[in-house]
Amino acid sequence: MKEISRDLSIKNLIASPVRSIGLILLSALLSFAITAGSIVTGSLERGIDSLNARLGADIFIVDEESAAAEDNGDIILGGTDDNHYMERSVADSLLTYEGIELVSGQLFLTSLSSGCCSFPVKIVGYDPETDFTISPWIKESHSSIPGDMEVLAGSNLSVSVGESISFYDTKVKVVAKLDKTGTDLDSSVYANINTLGALHRAAAAKGLDYLDGAEPQSRLSSILIKVSEGSDISELVKRINMDLDGVKAIRTKAMISGISAGLSGISSVIAALVGVVWLLTIAVMMTVFVITGSLRKREFASLRIIGVSAKALAGIVIKEGLLLCAAGSIFGTVISIIVFILFGQAFAGLIGLPYLLPNLGTLLVTAVLSAAAASGSGIVSSLIPAFAISRIDTALILREGY
Repeated sequence: MKEISRDLSIKNLIASPVRSIGLILLSALLSFAITAGSIVTGSLERGIDSLNARLGADIFIVDEESAAAEDNGDIILGGTDDNHYMERSVADSLLTYEGIELVSGQLFLTSLSSGCCSFPVKIVGYDPETDFTISPWIKESHSSIPGDMEVLAGSNLSVSVGESISFYDTKVKVVAKLDKTGTDLDSSVYANINTLGALHRAAAAKGLDYLDGAEPQSRLSSILIKVSEGSDISELVKRINMDLDGVKAIRTKAMISGISAGLSGISSVIAALVGVVWLLTIAVMMTVFVITGSLRKREFASLRIIGVSAKALAGIVIKEGLLLCAAGSIFGTVISIIVFILFGQAFAGLIGLPYLLPNLGTLLVTAVLSAAAASGSGIVSSLIPAFAISRIDTALILREGY
């Protein structure tokens, strides 16, 4: 009897190709939604975790004009895109503040998309002697800090270790590629302050004097502050903003909270959409099974006469639902993973939040769980029709000529 019910389930699906294909596509949509929602949410969470790991600063300081032009979240994800600079003396003055443990400055330069440069990219210059944010990240993928005229490339850049690249007709050597963070940091180049000074001077020689004749070593784009344990960060931010003209101090936690709020909002929307698709799928499949079960009452009655049990009849309907959803869920899950592997980076740029795709092992686990969840909807949607079919009155149906 088990073989009969199994064969009948498969034959019934083949005999109704339009119904079967429609339900498979519906299940594929559900599986795609579950898998995609899980990948997006997981990738955003990993991106936030990665960003937290990269940030060792409690306070960021930028020029007031930069702060006015940029969103706080954009500043922390990739610095500023304009050419506003602060005097290095600002960083020196901060060392006198009680409660400040470490101070380090960074200098940015955005290369041009022209013949002078290999490609347009943000170049971040930092001081290895005072840095406490970039150096720990570098050590994860490179044994030593870059020397003069050497750079480290973010993971998104299409360059190889050992390759020479040109900025303002000045060549620098790529000595390492950094681990992926899922932020704009992955599309930047990192160099010591001497290297960035040389590139600034090369740009000035081409008529692009961003510093108006000042020496690169005398200017900074941002200042990062590590506060000593037990100090009041909020009070330090207020004091810096009151004492120093032309600059804006921003608490890192405030920036992260804004990014996290964006993540929470996207996750809520995703969860709601997946829930709607799930309920819709179960409702549609249940309706289809009820209608087709009603049309097949005479068939089921005949099977009961030849000895097929009521339990076996219910099993036929449940197996049909499981087979349809299993086929659809596998198809939808595979398509979802392929889409995110190919276009995940473009999606990350679109949402403007830290986005770090899980590793292959996590993706496979996500795929299996999503496919199982989608397949389970086939069983759920067929339970009520299966129960109704198992209770049909064989004699009455045959007598009435169904």
